Amino acid sequence: DGLASGLILLSCVTLSFVYLERNMVEASFLVVILTGSVLGFFVFNFPPAKIILGDTGSLPLGLLISLITLLPLSQKFTDEIYYLIPIITLLLPILDTSFAFFRRFLKGISPFSKDADHFHHRLAKLGFSPLKTITILFTICFYFNLTALLPAHNINLIPKFIPIYFIFVAVNIAILLYLLKRLENKKRQTYHGNLFE
Repeated sequence: DGLASGLILLSCVTLSFVYLERNMVEASFLVVILTGSVLGFFVFNFPPAKIILGDTGSLPLGLLISLITLLPLSQKFTDEIYYLIPIITLLLPILDTSFAFFRRFLKGISPFSKDADHFHHRLAKLGFSPLKTITILFTICFYFNLTALLPAHNINLIPKFIPIYFIFVAVNIAILLYLLKRLENKKRQTYHGNLFE
């Protein structure tokens, strides 16, 4: 409940700041429209959800935000920031999709099949409520989106910033995955302990 719309909303707000900062009128206009549309839906999609996106809603939403992030490149804005910002703002969905793809591939099943090992599934299995689950994921997304504003305001530092930032991201991802795995192991040990009592 509220996961896809909330993540898109956070990304849209960040992109709005970046595009307005760079005086990109068309991209700013489109992202503000999408922000308003998603915000209106998010109010009713917030847990407990009264309405849901489903595949029919989430797939076009992903397509729209992807097209908006590519718009500056189609208008000959070729600074590194326009390659970097989409990755930063959509980092959590990109990571989740990438992990899912390779996880299924390594298991010998179709990468396009579904499973219950996405980040939100794993948090739910740990006992987090839907509200707590999306709060955790929103916080992570918000954290990475805040870091996107740094290169937007200091564009001259981007060539030096990119390698440092990717190291920073890798360290943060490793920490998050370690914490998630540790919680899962702790819950598994607790379950087995209760089973044999």
